[in-house]
Amino acid sequence: WIKEMNPTSHLGYIILLEGLAALAGPEIFERLQKSGYRGVTFFKVHTEEDQDHFREALEAVAVLSDENRAKLYAWILAECDSAVRATNSKAA
Repeated sequence: WIKEMNPTSHLGYIILLEGLAALAGPEIFERLQKSGYRGVTFFKVHTEEDQDHFREALEAVAVLSDENRAKLYAWILAECDSAVRATNSKAA
């Protein structure tokens, strides 16, 4: 997406993933540890070591023009709609 769309095309996904990691990650990480699940490295890194990523992603979006933010938001919504339609067509 960065190559084909523009360098900021990934920011919505970064904000979502890093935001979830920063806000809900600690609780998810704790539950995973208590469950005995061993594949917790991703959650550990993103909840304990990469806390600045969410703030940095918000700062990167803040410097975009309103027009670019609106285009990216519309694009993300269209991608979500497309994914839901694809899932629904497979389920039918």
